[in-house]
Amino acid sequence: MKVRIPVLALTAAAVLLLAACGGGSDGGSTTCGNYQGLDTSGQLTAVTQMIKSHGGDTSAGNVGLTEMSADAYCAVHPASAVISGIYQG
Repeated sequence: MKVRIPVLALTAAAVLLLAACGGGSDGGSTTCGNYQGLDTSGQLTAVTQMIKSHGGDTSAGNVGLTEMSADAYCAVHPASAVISGIYQG
């Protein structure tokens, strides 16, 4: 449990550093409700599309961190929130 807090903090910091602009298109327009209803493959696709739409790095490590950030974001935001909200804090 103690490991999760630093990991989430590091994930959030990484996403903020990689954020080039707010808003979203492609995968970033996916709502949290839809995102949480996707299987793992669908979530990875949505996150990868969102990263690409922001001109980010789509390496496996970055996609994994961004997916964790989207999971954390959607855990505390309404189902109508879009996952690109992670870029806005």
